[in-house]
Amino acid sequence: MNDTIEALVDSIQGGAQEDMAALWTVLQAEVRQQAQHWAKILRKRRPDVTAEDLYQCGYLALDQAVREYHASMGIPFYPW
Repeated sequence: MNDTIEALVDSIQGGAQEDMAALWTVLQAEVRQQAQHWAKILRKRRPDVTAEDLYQCGYLALDQAVREYHASMGIPFYPW
């Protein structure tokens, strides 16, 4: 999976914006799981925050992460 993610990020950064959909497909289950987890935690302090809100923010965060990531840092994209 990590090799696929790295290849997609590299491709997107190289100009193949259509690969963003493929990257999202690979990562969306993890993003949804994290969104549900954090929505439960935040529910006590911020009942207006929903898992769906966080899931959508996850896509925006992924887009930003792809733009800011540099493989030269020596850290794979997924854990970064």
